Amino acid sequence: MKIKSFSYTLKQWHYLKGYLSEIYVMIFLILKGYKILKHRYKTIYGEIDIVACKDNYLIAIEVKYRKKIDDALFSLSQTQIRRIQKALINISHHYKNHGLRCDMCGVNASGYIRHLKNISL
Repeated sequence: MKIKSFSYTLKQWHYLKGYLSEIYVMIFLILKGYKILKHRYKTIYGEIDIVACKDNYLIAIEVKYRKKIDDALFSLSQTQIRRIQKALINISHHYKNHGLRCDMCGVNASGYIRHLKNISL
């Protein structure tokens, strides 16, 4: 019997690490009491990694994976934050009684998660 080997291109490997980081962060958020509404939600302004609800807030959560947690936390640009905010406003009409918030979760190679709340401008 021939065993199929698994080989990924570098692009596929980065995609897989990002996807698994998002799943890992969703489990983390659920344990913190967040209700996950959408994963990889696409809008005309771009994609929101995770859309969640907690304490009457609609929250867009950007997930960044890097080898070092500081690199993950500082990898989000002001342009990306504005894009996420526009996308969140675009979907907020479904949640009229909710406040809006943008968060970020950085994940490092050892699995440590750092959750930054309200990264808005």
